[in-house]
Amino acid sequence: MGGPAGKWKFDKEHRFLFIDKIVGGSIPREFIAPIEAGIREALDNASWRGSRWWTSPQCCIDGSSHDVDSSEMAFKIAGSMAFKEACHKASPCFFERS
Repeated sequence: MGGPAGKWKFDKEHRFLFIDKIVGGSIPREFIAPIEAGIREALDNASWRGSRWWTSPQCCIDGSSHDVDSSEMAFKIAGSMAFKEACHKASPCFFERS
């Protein structure tokens, strides 16, 4: 789906929202899917207080690529590292089921 908020897709099974707000080709289209895959991988392996992440919207807003060292693996790692850094900087909430 798309619109003013960017291209986005919601995975109901994993309760994961990925929003692609890249404009102007700062990151080539072929590297968007590896970024999402890296975030998904980090999300699947992430835990907080022994619990898995339940919902997590992620937004890709900017970046760059280089002809010499850009690859799918590099962007997958970058997506994973960005998720981990965001989790470190965020103030996650923990809700216990009643």
